[in-house]
Amino acid sequence: MIQVNEPPVADAGPAEIIQCVVDEDDFVVTFDAKTTYDINDDTLSYSWDFGDLSPITSGMEVDHRYKTTGVYDVKLIVDDNTDMGCGSNIDFLKVQLNDAPKADAGQDISVCPGEEVILDGTRSFANPPGTIAGQWTFGDGLSANGLRDRKS
Repeated sequence: MIQVNEPPVADAGPAEIIQCVVDEDDFVVTFDAKTTYDINDDTLSYSWDFGDLSPITSGMEVDHRYKTTGVYDVKLIVDDNTDMGCGSNIDFLKVQLNDAPKADAGQDISVCPGEEVILDGTRSFANPPGTIAGQWTFGDGLSANGLRDRKS
């Protein structure tokens, strides 16, 4: 009798997870390998390496809490438990945790009716650096886009 074993097909989910960190809960990322399969219907084991030197975790769906923002290379190892050289497969994904952008609308301003006001949000920033878009809502039903605007 000859048994041919196909390796499992590991699927760690999307190729990239980008998450904005506003509070501590945003450091938790959920990983899901439910679309992984084995054509031989072998029982599968799942091992996750989260790319942050934490211990490897087992399970099809797992949550992991990162300690800092950054970019992490995550590896999913799926094993079909046949102890054969072709009994495992690997998939990779990237996790990017970014600090939430910080809006800075500048100092409070007092003006008289009809007086022109220059709004300046250019001290707003993002980490990692990137393009920041601004939107002003004036409270009178009007709004404007951009980091600098004039309102009269």
